[in-house]
Amino acid sequence: MGIKLPFSLKDKSFYYSLQKKLKGLRFTSLIQEKYFPFLVGVIALVPTALAITHFVGIYHQIESDHNQLSFFKLKAKNVSLFEERKKEFLDQFQTCDRYYLDNTLSKLSFLQEEEKTLRRFINHSAFKQSSEMNRRHQFITGDLNRLQFHEIKREANKALEETLERQLRPVEMNETDIKRVLSLIEGIDAKGISETAMASRPQLLIRSLHISKKKMDLGREVYLFSSELIKRVIQEKK
Repeated sequence: MGIKLPFSLKDKSFYYSLQKKLKGLRFTSLIQEKYFPFLVGVIALVPTALAITHFVGIYHQIESDHNQLSFFKLKAKNVSLFEERKKEFLDQFQTCDRYYLDNTLSKLSFLQEEEKTLRRFINHSAFKQSSEMNRRHQFITGDLNRLQFHEIKREANKALEETLERQLRPVEMNETDIKRVLSLIEGIDAKGISETAMASRPQLLIRSLHISKKKMDLGREVYLFSSELIKRVIQEKK
């Protein structure tokens, strides 16, 4: 039993007509889609987005390379500065006296004006028997009023030796004495400081300093001086 079709399968004109209708139908349907303009816009933006992404990536890479270059330049500068300061330190303290505190600071005498006045009174017959003046004179000229330090802590490596030095007791000074001592500690040129003393100085840093005024009669200004020092010397080559 056969079915009779209203057209012939062998008729080529039928296929051409059908294909034309289908093409027209697809195009018309797409145009009528409400999202079609949006899709067209998105597709049009894809090349622009890819180009922007590419250039942003290049910019970040250039910025990263610039930052790395700046870091290495800064590091090289710091290394160079460190080496320069290290050389300056070695040149300055290569021949320093490691016993500078004993050989220089501990030999200083203080309150010289008062000592001269006391000596004149003591040598006078009217005051020769004054025990108070004699005790004061002996104190000023004796070891009890000298800068003496003892070592609290020591650290060392192949290049340097560092010690923490503390005064045994406070020392009485006047304003001129204080300036002279601080000049010898900090390496500042001052009146009455010999070049030899300055040249033999190791690196000294003041860790703590306490200066207080002492009550004295006859309007004399006397201060109690107490300090802790950090001393650094170059290790002796063996």
